Formats: sequence, C-alpha cells, structure tokens
Amino acid sequence: MPPSPRSPFRWVCPECLGPLEARPPGTLRCPADGLEFGSRGGVLGLIAEDRLAGYREFLGDYERVRRGEARGVPDAETYRALPFADRTGRHPTEWRIRARSYRSLLARVVEPLAAERGPLKVADLGAGTTWMSRRLALAGHSVAALDILTGETDGLGAARFSEVAFETVQAEFDRLPLAGDSLDLAVFNGALHYSTDYARTLGEALRVVSPGGVVAVIDSPLYRSDPAGRQMVEERRSAFLRDHGLASDSIPCRGYLTFAELAGLARSLGLEWRMHRPFYGLRWSLRPLLARVRGRREPVTFLVLWAVKRPGGAAGRGRGSGPQSD
Repeated sequence: MPPSPRSPFRWVCPECLGPLEARPPGTLRCPADGLEFGSRGGVLGLIAEDRLAGYREFLGDYERVRRGEARGVPDAETYRALPFADRTGRHPTEWRIRARSYRSLLARVVEPLAAERGPLKVADLGAGTTWMSRRLALAGHSVAALDILTGETDGLGAARFSEVAFETVQAEFDRLPLAGDSLDLAVFNGALHYSTDYARTLGEALRVVSPGGVVAVIDSPLYRSDPAGRQMVEERRSAFLRDHGLASDSIPCRGYLTFAELAGLARSLGLEWRMHRPFYGLRWSLRPLLARVRGRREPVTFLVLWAVKRPGGAAGRGRGSGPQSD
C-alpha cells in the first residue's frame, strides 16, 4: 500500500535526507534538489531515476532466475499462508526455515520490544513478497515494506493480496528514505547479504532507528570460515550459469557473512550483537558433523541477530562486541 497522508512514517529524500513536499497528483518532491517521486502499482518509488537505472540489469536477471525457480505467490491463499506453509509445494524446506526464523524474531525481538514501547514502527528491509510486513501489520504494528523488487508475484506488488494495510516503498538499503531516529525496529529480512558494504548498510539502519530501538538480521548465510563462504558463492554462481545462463553477479554483493565480520562490525559501529540459533530440526543440526565426516565444506548457518541502538546514536562509536548467545 502506498503512503497515505496520515502515514506514521517520516519519509525524506533518499539523496539529501531533506523533507519531502506532497504534490498533486500523488507525488512527493524534494524542494532542496528538485527530485520528484511518484507511485506505480501502489508502490512509492523513493529512489532517484539515475540510481534505479543502475539496477535494471540486476532486476532483469533476478526476475528471470526467480521465474526459473518457480518463486513468487500466484494468489492470496498462497500469500497469506506464508511463511508457515508453502502451498505451491515448490520450496517447503526453505519456508520451514523462514517460519522458524520468524517465530524466533517474534519471541526474542518483536514481542519484548512491543511490551516496552507498545505498537511498533517497523521497516521490513528486503521485504520481497511482503509476507513479514503483513504478519506484523496483522499484529497491530505500523509497517513499511522496502525493497528494490516491485513485481506483482515476487516483489512489493504482492502486497495487493494482503487484507491489512501497510506501506510499500521501492528504496535502497544504503539510502533509506526515512528520517533519523524515526523507527522502533529495522529488520533485514533474508537480505543483508545483498549489501556491498555491511558497515554502510547497517549504519543506515542505525540512523533511522531511535535510541533503544533495534536493528535485526534474519536468514542471511553465516559461516565461521571465509573460504567456505566464498566456495558457496562460487557454487551458486556456477549453478546459475548452468541452469539460467547467467552468473547472478550483475550487482556485486558479499553473499554471506562470517562471525569475524560480525565482530568487526560490532567494534566499528558500537554494537553489541545478540544472537539466537533457531532449531530447524535434527537433520539440519547434524549437517556440520556430517560435513566434517565426509570432507565437505562447512554448511551454512542461519541465526537471528539483533542489536539495540545505544542512546546518543551509537553508529560508529564505542568498542562494541561480537555476537552473544541468547
């Protein structure tokens, strides 16, 4: 759903962070630099046209791969079942992981923060089909779904299947069109690993979250060994070339994180990471042991990670610490 005149979110120009003026018919204008932003298909585009042009190859490649993998939600019934059931039957294991990650996020982050603050203002970063935005909106929170992808079955356009309102905005992680200190929670929803600069991306999330608010990360690939992460990325690249005729790297990104990187980000940004390891089943838990026995690379780990923004705007200050198990 596009922002309404009574939007709880304070949208700003993604280039200069200045305030936006409402202009008919349904556009926003930055008086400082003259940029204008409008809606298409119910999605507000808060990204400059020259920036968006740089994503066109990536968007075309990504949508082609996703179609080939039979992704997306074809109808409201399928959409509303996510993440707890994959009614298409195409990717049940992935959705089982996402469902357990989401339950952990609710129990460890959303519900405690809401008990302290009341209904939350949440940015769902990398919202994809917006399933998380819908779930959080149904729980009474004000939610903005942000992503580059706007497709009607595999992007922000899928919000048309939702029976509850939330806002959908096309935007970049590193240029969030939100005023500083204006959110309670920013969640990277299976998306932080698409960043090209984790410090910059997390710094932006910290900028828009108010002191005492939370930045959370779920469903991004995590490894103890950097070579294992690089090997995973190369395996993925080779599979994309074989199956789809493209390398999936038209927009460079790291594709994974390591525990050492998380510790370094904590030091540079003044964070104290908390982490929770959801139980994805016995078979999943045994994968590290089986990989060692069979001489294979380290398997991927998924954690729920979160950090509270310290008073005074902690980004870039303080020593921070690596992940602490919760």
